[in-house]
Amino acid sequence: MFCARAYQLDGYVSLDTPGAEAPAWPTPDIHTGGFRRTTTMGESMVWISREYAGPLSVLFVWLTVFIPWNVTYSRLAEAAWVLFIRFPFFEIQYTSGTGVADGLAMRTVLTALDLQAGQGLETMSQMWAATAVVVAIAFLISVGYYLDESRFERGAVSPVSVLGGLLGLITVGFSAATLTVWTDGFGGMPIPIGVVLIALFAVVLLTAERTDGDGSETSSTAE
Repeated sequence: MFCARAYQLDGYVSLDTPGAEAPAWPTPDIHTGGFRRTTTMGESMVWISREYAGPLSVLFVWLTVFIPWNVTYSRLAEAAWVLFIRFPFFEIQYTSGTGVADGLAMRTVLTALDLQAGQGLETMSQMWAATAVVVAIAFLISVGYYLDESRFERGAVSPVSVLGGLLGLITVGFSAATLTVWTDGFGGMPIPIGVVLIALFAVVLLTAERTDGDGSETSSTAE
């Protein structure tokens, strides 16, 4: 006959009796710097330690500034093609085989907006410019948060949540612009590299359960 033995570790009680329900042990999550706990229902929740939530939000915004939100390769003719790599504040264009404007070109979002006025990608350029404004706002907030973390943490709204929300808006804006590139552009398939990453950043920040070092949850509003 099996006898039940109970033991307790960090508040978790387990019975090794056959058929007993397995405890939900917290395990380290190397991606977030916190802990991941699998519940008895099979659901998973990520806890990001309080000391890492702020730096992660700043890092995510800074990465957003430098990753391309769109890469598009289009074949213009049998031997002519053009490649666009678009970042939040500028784009790189490489054209080959046209015999007229071949080579590398770089322009800012404002230059692209002016260049596309009245053209097929005018709507895309407008969406891009509007989203770039949101990126700039998020970047300025992240810099302020980096320089004076304690002041931002005392605010009524968590800066992590604010930056996560802005990244969500950026995702929507660049997604709409990517769709316009596909429908109104030179053809080809736009690859939304940055859109996917920015969406992931937003989800991580907006769904993070921040905790103190002892594992107790903290509210998103500073006490």
